[in-house]
Amino acid sequence: VTLAAAPADATATDVVFLSLSPKDPADVQFTNILLAVDRKTGLANEVFLTDPMGSVTRLTFTGLTRNKNLPDSRFVFEIPKGAEVIKPPLLR
Repeated sequence: VTLAAAPADATATDVVFLSLSPKDPADVQFTNILLAVDRKTGLANEVFLTDPMGSVTRLTFTGLTRNKNLPDSRFVFEIPKGAEVIKPPLLR
């Protein structure tokens, strides 16, 4: 993650641009993700996704809300039958 300059077609204002690049670019869906993070809220309100062919997809988020008191039941993950579970060494 590094600080980045705003792209020419960025619409977000009062933001910090963060450039996210993969550690191993050999087999990735995106070669770069550029986040426009609002200085006041800390929320990403614009994202630029660059694919290996150099095409850029821009996503703009509006009407963002935080802490909507969603029930924990909305975030239950059940491991599918037959799936291999791998735990990183730090979680063992």
